[in-house]
Amino acid sequence: MKKTALIAGLAMVALLGLSSCSAMFDSNVFQNAKLGQPDVAKLDTTSSTAIADMAQTESFFTDLAAAPDTKAAVLATLGVTSTTTTADVTTALAADPATASDFALAATIEIKTTDAGVVVDNLMSQIPTFMAGTGGSPDMATIMNAVMPASVLAEVGVSATPPQAFVDMVSSFTSAAEIFTALAAANTLPAASDYTTQDLAFFALASVAVDAVTPAAGFTPSTTGLSSDQIKAEALWAAMSDPTATTSPITIDPTKLDTSTLGTVGDTSTLGNLLALAGIDLSKFTSSGTTTTTP
Repeated sequence: MKKTALIAGLAMVALLGLSSCSAMFDSNVFQNAKLGQPDVAKLDTTSSTAIADMAQTESFFTDLAAAPDTKAAVLATLGVTSTTTTADVTTALAADPATASDFALAATIEIKTTDAGVVVDNLMSQIPTFMAGTGGSPDMATIMNAVMPASVLAEVGVSATPPQAFVDMVSSFTSAAEIFTALAAANTLPAASDYTTQDLAFFALASVAVDAVTPAAGFTPSTTGLSSDQIKAEALWAAMSDPTATTSPITIDPTKLDTSTLGTVGDTSTLGNLLALAGIDLSKFTSSGTTTTTP
């Protein structure tokens, strides 16, 4: 499959025009009350309630990103580890539907504590640019230059293998995709922290788009013993480094990007159900880059 299939998926995500992520922390109770920011180092990482409360503060995600051990403990309490699969989340949701809120917060933490959060924000800011196109999907170089952090872009074409920040970003997206896929199958998409259901849908769509990428059969990683996320990151890095290569280092699973049937909660399409759960009617999407959401 052509590399532009990835761009079609990512551009689709970017053009949905969901609610903006630019003002997520305007309502900071601690800051407005002049009480300062709670110290994430003092967080009770065994309590999902304590985690959810602190997630309302402005510094939570930044502080957690700088404390990987605490982040891992937080995610574990919310039901997510490095080996958690969609099946694991599905089983947990079936046993206790109330855990959906924990999983939604875990997915948000995965996104907002790596460069995945920067990519999501940049995708949103690029909607007018994408909509102003003359048709077709932007090429790999165009979209990557638009959404990737400058620190990552500086390494493209210089480093043969991706920087750790890029690998972490890919891991965040794929981990979040496991969660969001299970939430969609369970017909639930809660809000999390200061992020609305529509924001979560945007995180989910970006995550599923990246999760749809797999290394091509002929792709050879830099060394043996790499994790699946590391190999995927290297394949994506190769695609970014040489977007005009005759043989693509990546392939796309089109079933994960299926939007052929949309608009009804319970849709068998993951993306279709996520949109419906967020109240987004894609049929009302217009060339002006807006969408209509149902009450």
